[in-house]
Amino acid sequence: MGVRVALREGVRVLSFSNFQEFGKVLSLGDTFHTRNPVHYRRDFKALQGQSQLLYEAQRQLEIRLSGGIDNVTSYMTASAYRATSHVVPDVTGAVVIFLHDFYDSPHVYADLVFDDFWSWICFTIDTLREASIPFLVKPHPNQIALSDQVISELTLRYPQIRMVPSGVTSRQLVAGGMACAVTVFGTIAHEMAYLGVPSIGCARHPHISFDFCRTARDRASYAELLRTALALRPNAAVLREQALQFYVMHNLAFSPDEIALRDAFIAAWRACHDNQLPASEIARGFDRLAALPAFSVFIDSLLSGAPELASATSRTSILVAPP
Repeated sequence: MGVRVALREGVRVLSFSNFQEFGKVLSLGDTFHTRNPVHYRRDFKALQGQSQLLYEAQRQLEIRLSGGIDNVTSYMTASAYRATSHVVPDVTGAVVIFLHDFYDSPHVYADLVFDDFWSWICFTIDTLREASIPFLVKPHPNQIALSDQVISELTLRYPQIRMVPSGVTSRQLVAGGMACAVTVFGTIAHEMAYLGVPSIGCARHPHISFDFCRTARDRASYAELLRTALALRPNAAVLREQALQFYVMHNLAFSPDEIALRDAFIAAWRACHDNQLPASEIARGFDRLAALPAFSVFIDSLLSGAPELASATSRTSILVAPP
C-alpha cells in the first residue's frame, strides 16, 4: 500500500527485493518488487547468443536439480533436491500439489485467484476429490515451523489425503510417474517442465508467458484446469526447451556487469544471514559490491535522474527488503 501511495504522489520508488536484478524501478503500472515476466517468451526470440544462454541455463538448472542451491534460489535454507532416504509413495498417474509456506506472502505476484494459501489448498483438494482425480500433497521443504501446525489442521480437515514426505525430491516424483504439478506460483513449475511434467498455476507467476504451466484467471477456470489435469499429453522435449528459455529470461538475460552486481548483492544478503560470519567480513562484501562497475552506473543513473530511474519528480523512496 505504501508503494502505491508514494507512486500516486509522484515519488520515485526503487525496490531491492528480488534475486534476478540489483534494483527495480516501480511504477503505477507495475508495483510489484518481482520482475515483470509477461513478455519473457517474446523477448527470448530477440536475444543474441541463444545457444550459449540455453547451455548455461541447463548447467545451472542441473546444479539445482542435483541438490545444489544456485544464486537465484539462495533464499532456500536447504535444497528441495538434496539426497534422501525417504520412501517415495505411489504417484503413478497422480497430481501432486506442491504447498507453499503458509506464512509466506501470497500476493507477491499479481492476479492471485485466492485470498491466501489456505483457501487455495482447500479449494484444490475439494475440486480434485469431487472429480475423483488421484492426488498427493507435498509440504514446502523450507516452510517455517508455524506452517507445521497448518499442515496438522489440513490433515484433520482432510484425513484421507496422502502426504508426500517433504524430503522426497521432485525428481523422484517424476521418476515415480506423477502426471501433473499444481502450484500457485512456485519455481516448481519450470523445474517440473525441465523434467517433462506440466503444471497448473493461478497467479501472474514468472512462467505466465509459457505453455508449460497452464494458468487460471479465476476460480471457475482453475477448477476446470484441475478437472482436466490428467487429460494433458505433454511433449517433454517442448516443456524442457521452454523451461530453459524461461530460466534464461528470468536469470541470465543481463549484461555480465549486471549479473556480477546482482550476484554480489545476493552474496552480501546471504552473508547478513550467516550468524558465523564476523561483521568485518559482511562489510567487505558490501565494499566489493560498491566497487563493481555496474554499481557506479546504477548510482550515477539514480542521481542524474536518467529515464530508466526517473519519474515526474526528483523525490525518491528506496525500499531495501530482500525476501
